[in-house]
Amino acid sequence: MKINYKIVVFSLLFGFITFNSYFLLIKQSIKSELISNYEEEINFKKKIDSKKNAKFLKNKIKFKISKKGIHIVFPKEKNYLNLNINYSLIRYSNSLLDNNNSMNTKNNYFIIISSKTLKKGNYNLILRWIVNNKEFLIEKDIIWKN
Repeated sequence: MKINYKIVVFSLLFGFITFNSYFLLIKQSIKSELISNYEEEINFKKKIDSKKNAKFLKNKIKFKISKKGIHIVFPKEKNYLNLNINYSLIRYSNSLLDNNNSMNTKNNYFIIISSKTLKKGNYNLILRWIVNNKEFLIEKDIIWKN
C-alpha cells in the first residue's frame, strides 16, 4: 500500500489546525494562575524593601532563646520605645501551631514570646514594625527545643 504525499501533508495540516483550535477554544476558558495581580507585585516589592531596611540598621536586633521563651532585644534608641511589633511564628510542618500576634515594647527595649505558645520543633519567625514611616521586616529560623 502506497501512501500518497498529499494525504500525509493533508493529515499533518489537519492535526496542526485541530491542535491549535484546541488551545484557542478549550484552554482559553481555564483560569491561569501564572498572571499575578499588580497589588501582589507591589506587596512583594514592599517586602523586599522592608527586608533591605532591616538589613541596613545601625544596631542589629538580637534574639535569645531561654526557658521563658524567645527574647527579642531592640537597640536602646528613642525610636524603639512604645514600638508596635507584629510577629508571626510559622510552623511549616503543622499549620495549627502557627502564631500571629502583635506586641508593644512599652517602656522596654525588648519583647518576649512566651514558651507556652511554642511546641518542640522548627519555626520561622517574621517580625514587622514601622519606625519613622519606614517599614522593617526580619525573618529568622528558630529551633525550639524546650
